[in-house]
Amino acid sequence: MKKIILAAAVLALSASAQAQSDTGGPGVQLRPFVGLGLTWGGDKLDSVEFEDGYSTTIRAGGLIDVKAGVDVHFDSPFSAQISVGYHFQTVRGETRHGDDGRKTFDRYPVEVLGHWDLNDQWRIGGGLRWSQNAKFSSSGALDVGNVEFDSSTGAVIEGEYFMTRAIALKLRAVHEKFTLKGYSTAPEYDGSHVGFYVSYYFN
Repeated sequence: MKKIILAAAVLALSASAQAQSDTGGPGVQLRPFVGLGLTWGGDKLDSVEFEDGYSTTIRAGGLIDVKAGVDVHFDSPFSAQISVGYHFQTVRGETRHGDDGRKTFDRYPVEVLGHWDLNDQWRIGGGLRWSQNAKFSSSGALDVGNVEFDSSTGAVIEGEYFMTRAIALKLRAVHEKFTLKGYSTAPEYDGSHVGFYVSYYFN
């Protein structure tokens, strides 16, 4: 239910952004955006070894992050941004015993960020990130059970370069930790990571 509410909120803000951009509201510019990123880092959660001898590791900071949100630019160098994303790493394939399976670690991050324009192309910023419904799941020949994690609050710092008005490249670092849900003494898993993103801004 939380995911549905958050997604609906972003869609509503996007619609509002489109409407206000069309009317040219003074002092504030609202721009919907979508983004895609690759991230690396975090503690090892599990690993998979395939029949060809290749192995891969699922980490708490990987791997693919897709997001959508709204960028709010004020009549100053300052801007604010809110987004909802889906951040995941999935391993699928045939094990060394010839059976198919899947392992996934995923979560739904909500981010509220502030940025400061250095010039027309560069800006730096940071803010807070709330990762909701984090879960490790598995199935098929790779089934080792499913585990849920408590929601976590983390911090973000980033720099963004606008190649054009619409297309931007971003480097960022995130600090966050995950704890197993329902276990007060469970160890923490470090989900901190670095990432490279491409974003497209509408309007």
